[in-house]
Amino acid sequence: MAECFVGKSTLHGTIVCPPNKSYMEREVLISPMVNGTTRITNAVFSGKTEAAIGAALALGAMVKRRTHDSITLEGTGGIEPVSNLIDAGNSATTARISTAISALSRMPMVIRGDQSLSKRPISELAKPLNELGASVHSTNGGLPVYVSGPMIGGRADLDATVSSQFVSALLIAGANAARGVQLNLLGKPVSKPYIDATVALLGMHGVKAIHHSTGKRIWQHRHYNDLDKVRKDIYIVKPQEYKPLDFMVPSDASSLAILLSAGVLNGAYFKIGFSTGSLPQGDLAIMPILKRMGADVSIDDGFISVSASKLSGCSIDLRNNPDLLPPLQVLAAVAEGPLEFTNVGQARFKETDRISVPARNLRKLGFRVEERPDGMTISKDGPLHGAELDLQADHRTTMSFMGLAMNVGDCTIKGAECVAISYPGFVEQMRGAHADISIRK
Repeated sequence: MAECFVGKSTLHGTIVCPPNKSYMEREVLISPMVNGTTRITNAVFSGKTEAAIGAALALGAMVKRRTHDSITLEGTGGIEPVSNLIDAGNSATTARISTAISALSRMPMVIRGDQSLSKRPISELAKPLNELGASVHSTNGGLPVYVSGPMIGGRADLDATVSSQFVSALLIAGANAARGVQLNLLGKPVSKPYIDATVALLGMHGVKAIHHSTGKRIWQHRHYNDLDKVRKDIYIVKPQEYKPLDFMVPSDASSLAILLSAGVLNGAYFKIGFSTGSLPQGDLAIMPILKRMGADVSIDDGFISVSASKLSGCSIDLRNNPDLLPPLQVLAAVAEGPLEFTNVGQARFKETDRISVPARNLRKLGFRVEERPDGMTISKDGPLHGAELDLQADHRTTMSFMGLAMNVGDCTIKGAECVAISYPGFVEQMRGAHADISIRK
């Protein structure tokens, strides 16, 4: 396992934000169901997207052409698996969407993942798949999961308070189910912008997903302390054909948040090239959040400039944006007052527990941290100091803490190679912007 030494740094120069792996994973996983060709440009090849490509090939897609920044896949208009095993690696998106797509096939399928992914919940996806006609069994609520189809479709209830990926998985597969799918969401969905992203991508393929809320009131599920009454959300996707698509992957707002966080902590003439296009990305909320905190951030002609800033402490609701938690946690180093994060209990079910694991490491650096089941409060009482940090190989948290370590100095981070899961060029790009980072194997 590689260690990363990070010294005090001042960032200057220009970095181009990488493409959005979440959109690419979805597009790759849809490709077997496309009646024709899917051409993806501005592609990002990382651990997670390679897992999605492997899953798509297992489900019957073929790679017709691949370059350093593009891939062309040929689909069959349905699911014709050539292997009964899908290895999702560290990609929860791949695991969950491929589980739902596998349920369309008569071939029994097994979906597995690495040690971290195997701990993440999937049983709430298995339940509606079984209601829709498939036979799905998980291992102690996680991977590996065993799937037999075909899924006929119909109506099903889904607990949406754990992960939006369950909704996305069922909508993507539902268009190929004989009866389509109607999902009745139990509880207020978390990370709803990711559902919006899936609906937008389906629309580009000519597949229409309908969303509406009923006036019926139901109790929110057990994952939150307050039993608030919420409206029932319903999503409907009828049987439809996926049309071929030329898809340019937009820049990744989640990676942008990490780069902006590093810039707020350490920036001087630091610019980030970014192009989101017209597709929704919930993590673009990082911009108004930083503005509200007083960050020195501006946008001009496709570039975002950011400089080291003193911030105001505040309370931030991250129900819809849990991936913003790591890059915002570390900003406590330059905040005058506590940073409070609320409604982000789902962060405990990511690659690691993104509340408890960062809390332990923040305390090592000299922060005061108060944990709650669905959030945390971080404050700084005095000078910070370097430490040996262990983020349990969580790629997003590790990159965020590298930015923090540049501010504090004299830090060692274990498992630094994990950043390749989502952002393979991160360390080299940071070095190119004059970050003092060295890898020790």
